[in-house]
Amino acid sequence: MAYRVAAVDVHKKMLAVVVADVAVEGEYEFERRKFGATPDQLRLMAEWLLNQAAHAAIKVKGSIFEVTFRRLLPRLGYKQAIWAIAHRLCRLLWLILHQGVRYQERGLEVSAKSKRTRTARMIRELQKLGYRVEGGLLPAANRA
Repeated sequence: MAYRVAAVDVHKKMLAVVVADVAVEGEYEFERRKFGATPDQLRLMAEWLLNQAAHAAIKVKGSIFEVTFRRLLPRLGYKQAIWAIAHRLCRLLWLILHQGVRYQERGLEVSAKSKRTRTARMIRELQKLGYRVEGGLLPAANRA
């Protein structure tokens, strides 16, 4: 498993940012950038770090971010799909910082409600196509 870490070194007129991919085997891959202390340069730094975080999030196998990225990729293209993930990360960070919620990665876990909703949608689609579906949904008492 590889880890992605970032460090920011702040000076009066410059910020140095390093993002490193650290592999367990001991191999490192660094990307260094320098940014000025002006508001425009700070905005560029924030965008770059957010982009790096989105790339790291989609590399985690089975994460909700990887699944979402794969779903958005054909429709939006690579660049817009990455920024959609970055936007989701921003919203998640806002919730964590402002509402104090705890993040729990659920990955591909499917809830019982989403299974029922998907089953009902599939049955409706089949009925629209002219198929007769027997059995239908389980009664509410027997639902998992």
